[in-house]
Amino acid sequence: MRKLFLILIPLALGWATTPALAQPEYVAYHEDALTSAGVALSIQAPGTTGARVVRMVRAVAYCSVACDVTLERDGTAASATALTPTPVMSQYPAALTKAYSGSDVGTGTVIGKWSLSTTVSTVVIPLDTVAIFRGTGTPNLTLRVSSITGTARLWFDFKEER
Repeated sequence: MRKLFLILIPLALGWATTPALAQPEYVAYHEDALTSAGVALSIQAPGTTGARVVRMVRAVAYCSVACDVTLERDGTAASATALTPTPVMSQYPAALTKAYSGSDVGTGTVIGKWSLSTTVSTVVIPLDTVAIFRGTGTPNLTLRVSSITGTARLWFDFKEER
């Protein structure tokens, strides 16, 4: 009886549900065949409406040739080349967070830099401790690939707290 009581009380109080598991998850992805050009992908806070908090999960960059990848924060707000983040599960609502590819976001503060080669062509960057909050200007996170002639693939995984 005591075991049953210890199981039922947390369930009744809602302690057994973890809010992080209920947060919808999204992917912003961009692939580009480049000729002597660079590319960027940005996630930008939705302003004063939309998701209260955007919790980043990871960023991934791939280059088919040697390249430099930077992770930047708080560049000048992007306004062109918007793309629609894709919900990981079909039952999730459309994302409120903004994503931009080929981004016109200004260069921000570099918080990480990686050099990729043809033998190490992908970097996975854990971002599970990074959050972007709405209503604090237009904070953003940008993954940028240096000028290359080759293919670049960039993506962010993130969750929204509404």
